[in-house]
Amino acid sequence: MKKFLLASLLLPMVSFSQSKWYVDAANNGTQNGTSWATAFKDVQPAIDAAAVGDSVFVKKGTYKPTQIQGTGSNPRDKAFRTKNGVKIYGGFVGTESWLSQRASDSLSLHVTNNTILSGDLGVQNDNSDNAYHVVVSLSSTFSAIMDGFQISDGNADTNTTNTINGGNHHRDVGAGVYSFSATATFSNCVLKNNVAKRGGAGMNNTAGGPVLNKCVLQSNEITGTYNQDPNGGGAGMRNDASSPAISDSYFKQNESSTNQGGGGMRNENNSNPTLTNVVFYDNYTEDGDGGAGMYNATGSDPTLTNVSFIENNTLNQGGAIYNDSSVLVAVGCLFMTTWGRWCRRSR
Repeated sequence: MKKFLLASLLLPMVSFSQSKWYVDAANNGTQNGTSWATAFKDVQPAIDAAAVGDSVFVKKGTYKPTQIQGTGSNPRDKAFRTKNGVKIYGGFVGTESWLSQRASDSLSLHVTNNTILSGDLGVQNDNSDNAYHVVVSLSSTFSAIMDGFQISDGNADTNTTNTINGGNHHRDVGAGVYSFSATATFSNCVLKNNVAKRGGAGMNNTAGGPVLNKCVLQSNEITGTYNQDPNGGGAGMRNDASSPAISDSYFKQNESSTNQGGGGMRNENNSNPTLTNVVFYDNYTEDGDGGAGMYNATGSDPTLTNVSFIENNTLNQGGAIYNDSSVLVAVGCLFMTTWGRWCRRSR
């Protein structure tokens, strides 16, 4: 009886145990992911091996997606994919046993121990063969966490779709992060140097609404022309019927060329994002309606608290914000040195 009681007490502990999985791009030995010495070489196998509640620790270095997402064979459809209940952390030296041992300051995470998820798949520095999306998040919940990564060099430049889990997903939006009907959490991430033809070069959110905390969306670019898509824009982030919650983050030096609007962020189709302690700095919209910092359209009503718009620049209207059929709520916000219409600052 005592043995049976002891086994019954231990069973829940075993059932709900949480594991850690390790990734090290430099490991050429045994790769089962159970320790730093036997770490997986690639990130996605660790994500796939992880169960709900598990964590993935990724050592500093550069990682490129190795698995094609979807039903086709196009190598540019390779992407990292989030998973519900799995927490993916970058920025490790490769000796840590606990997350609390990871250096969490910005210099350590994004310089010394920078962990890069790169879409530069083929010929280096030639983005014509880069991944359409670096990270794909489909129907992910808040429990899917990505923390401590640089996400860069995606190129969503093709007006075609990819079938994933029975759904059609566009290859001309979401070069850095493509989020569809998802509420995943992104913390301490830098989304930079991503390019898209239509919208959301840094991050494109359709439905759902992810959470971003302490993130930087920088130097992302929209390259399509107004004639190709008169509703394009949102070089840093585009929200389409999506309402993300963003805090303590930066949108800087994102550029939308000859699209409808939104250098830093574009909100459309009843997107109601909530922004707290966010800075929009030196974003640019060349043509279309304007809205270098933020463009709000078709019933999109953002709520801004302590948000600063500094030195954003457009050739048209709304150096900081352009509203079209939208109601903006702004509390404690700063609007400083913006350019619009015929007044253009040299970049």
